Amino acid sequence: MPKLPTIFLNVIDQQPDQCRLAIKDATRQLNQALEPLPYLQKQQGQWQMPRDEGYIRQLTDYLQGRAIINTRFLYQKPLQVPRKEVSLQQDRPTRRLPVINLLPFSHQGKTFLKLQLRYRKALYHQLFQLDGVQWSRTYRCFVTTFSERSILSLIAQLAGIARVSLSRKITLNSLSLQKALWEQQVPEGHKTIEVELLEHMKLKNYSLNTMRTYHAMTLKFLNAHSQPVEVIQSFGEAEVNAYHSHLKERGSYSVSYINQSINAVQLYYRVVAQRPLRLAQVVRPKKEATLPKIIPRQEIEQLLAKTRNLKHKTMLLLIYSAGLRSGELLCLKWQDIHLSDHKIHLKGAKGKKDRVTLLSKKAKALLLQYQQEYNTLNYVFEGQYGGKYSYRSLQQVFKRALKETGICAPYTLHCLRHSFATHLLESGTDLRYIQQLLGHSSSKTTEIYTYVSMQALEKIVSPADQLTI
Repeated sequence: MPKLPTIFLNVIDQQPDQCRLAIKDATRQLNQALEPLPYLQKQQGQWQMPRDEGYIRQLTDYLQGRAIINTRFLYQKPLQVPRKEVSLQQDRPTRRLPVINLLPFSHQGKTFLKLQLRYRKALYHQLFQLDGVQWSRTYRCFVTTFSERSILSLIAQLAGIARVSLSRKITLNSLSLQKALWEQQVPEGHKTIEVELLEHMKLKNYSLNTMRTYHAMTLKFLNAHSQPVEVIQSFGEAEVNAYHSHLKERGSYSVSYINQSINAVQLYYRVVAQRPLRLAQVVRPKKEATLPKIIPRQEIEQLLAKTRNLKHKTMLLLIYSAGLRSGELLCLKWQDIHLSDHKIHLKGAKGKKDRVTLLSKKAKALLLQYQQEYNTLNYVFEGQYGGKYSYRSLQQVFKRALKETGICAPYTLHCLRHSFATHLLESGTDLRYIQQLLGHSSSKTTEIYTYVSMQALEKIVSPADQLTI
């Protein structure tokens, strides 16, 4: 039997004689059924009705078998919540804990987990006391069974002592385990996030990075307030504004971070609190219109010439020659690279979109040389213990190349992608083709490179140069 939509009746703070309909799992048929009802009206895209027992009874009878009416938020005692002025707690510095990395390995046909960590006498002594963890004389390390239960037990026993990290070879399917990993350093007594929020994001096909970011931002929002969760869930636009204004005033958060935090908080209220906020009214800081930093061709040549390591040189050249994002490079598999056609097929890139980009002849020659020497099996660039190469290590490769070249400009890895687009534009490539190679949904995003193309600027003559003075 299909699940029926649920209609939550919520009190409108500014209009206590009215209530708003928050619909979960809404269908087109339900919206069509609500339209003819005379006591319902739409305000800013949401249905609302008088807070009247007779109308509520009529609505319940009318929608019987088509929707469930939930009034648990309607009859709760109004919470005394401060308006506009919100008491925010200061961020508490989290203590850096030693990291224990779990690596899968096979022994006698079974898979186990190896606990990899730097030697610390006190920590080793504690590991000997843990349930489900044993010292292997054969492998000279601590081991445990490869199961969700074992990892959860390890996280619980090591709370406040060490942080558990999983090898990139391990693919997680359990959201409860993912939640436990992300909340390891949350101090005791602090608020945590319901797994329901992660389940919703997974159903909506959010990327793992977005899920982790939204989880962290919502956690920060909840623990910035000393009030209980029930009170925080009753907040309105004013309190959300006050929190994000506080972040902006501190000056240590970017505009992108604050806007993303607003989206995360909005999702929390809609999914967990089941009380959608009209966050269109929340003041969003305007993003600065900054131009991308471009690395001149001569400096890119110097960077690649100074990079002696074949693996590192191949990674940097691929990012520049194909206009790749760092994550796209790290997710590359050998079957995605079509050597004969000089093409790279990027699958499930940013925004879950596929695209095809260039494989230059020089990058192909370097790739073939790299393949013979390293012979990786799955990902093109793998870490020391298998799995994807880490983003942090890739950053260090680029920083080291800058240092050896003697370049002091504040370049980032993403500047190589910006340089790819700008240099194509300067070579006369049509902007539409550059948009497709970069995977931009809108041409407006690609047009920013026209402002930084030096060749285009050199062709423009200032009207002052035409004066006879």
